[in-house]
Amino acid sequence: MTSKHLLRFIKKTLKTNSDQEVINGKTLQKVFDDLGISAYDLSVDALNMKADKNLFHRFDRFNQKYNPMGAADLRTIYVSLL
Repeated sequence: MTSKHLLRFIKKTLKTNSDQEVINGKTLQKVFDDLGISAYDLSVDALNMKADKNLFHRFDRFNQKYNPMGAADLRTIYVSLL
């Protein structure tokens, strides 16, 4: 899955399933509200999930890079479940 595919998937789920409970009793919309992110803020650059050659040498850098928008909750919701 590329960043663009993930972005489309996030936007689609935010539009269609925003009232679905996802983490600790929070709905998807509540998670995005707590992070201060709206559907208009989402872009490929905002996801910040591009790999470079130094990324694979250190696990902590790899983990940080694969948090969409730097939010671990979004990684739990979208990346770990795929």
